[in-house]
Amino acid sequence: MAQMGMFRALCCALVLQLTAACASIMSGTTQDVVVETAPRPGAECTLANGHGSWTVAATPGTTKVHRAYGDLLVNCTHREGDQASTTVPSTTGLPVFETSS
Repeated sequence: MAQMGMFRALCCALVLQLTAACASIMSGTTQDVVVETAPRPGAECTLANGHGSWTVAATPGTTKVHRAYGDLLVNCTHREGDQASTTVPSTTGLPVFETSS
């Protein structure tokens, strides 16, 4: 049971680190997202937002998600039965304005 709590805490902590880069609409429509579940690799994770859902077959792994204004939902299941989920809040980058001389 302690391992399950550790898995959840680490999975959530890692995903929360992605918050700053996860859903900035101002620079492109897709984002590569790396998911790790250290120290317990081998989890299958599903990431979903308003533009679709994507799977990382085994952590650590990378998937390309379509950026959305809504939050990114992350659900992971380890092959030994542990499960973890979290929501990564969407953020919008500030627009950059250029002036021509």
